[in-house]
Amino acid sequence: PKVVSALFAGGGGEHTIKLFFKNRLPRPVSDDNVRLKILPRGKPKVLAKDPLGGEIWSNEKTLNPRTIDGKTRYFLKITFEDFDGSLRFDTDIGLNLLQTSGLFSEGQNEVSMIDREFLNFIQNLEGQEARNSYISKYIFAKNADLNEAYMHVPVKSLRSQTAYTAMINAGIVYFAGNEAVGRSDVISWSFTTAAIPVV
Repeated sequence: PKVVSALFAGGGGEHTIKLFFKNRLPRPVSDDNVRLKILPRGKPKVLAKDPLGGEIWSNEKTLNPRTIDGKTRYFLKITFEDFDGSLRFDTDIGLNLLQTSGLFSEGQNEVSMIDREFLNFIQNLEGQEARNSYISKYIFAKNADLNEAYMHVPVKSLRSQTAYTAMINAGIVYFAGNEAVGRSDVISWSFTTAAIPVV
């Protein structure tokens, strides 16, 4: 496992394989005609966005609600492929990048609906351990069984029957060992909240 991790951490390239056996001459066994080619992991791949967007309308009250410290908060959810468990949330700059991301209603580009209050709260927690605990509990979680990771973007309570466009900054998540080039791209999509039923 350590060898494989080291190869992935080194990024893509071709490698010569040399085998060393116990109780054998100190010379390794290798074949110069046999090369191991490792392709770089590239950038994190988005599998799904919630709400979906397109023609499907979303109930703004069911946007991944969670009660945190007695207050209901809502979240956009972005699902990433995490096939080897190495996807990470950048705890140094990720919260700032989320704060400067945008969620704007149609025709409005000045007041973002990103929940900066909650992000500020996390950033102002005493100690990195407390911040990391909130991040892993509410912002970035993993499901090893499904090889997925989930980034939850906190948003303010949205209006019904409104079109929104989300633009999440690049660089928030990355593959460990590949921080320089394996960071997430800008993620953007549009969705519409459902109309209030008329009786």
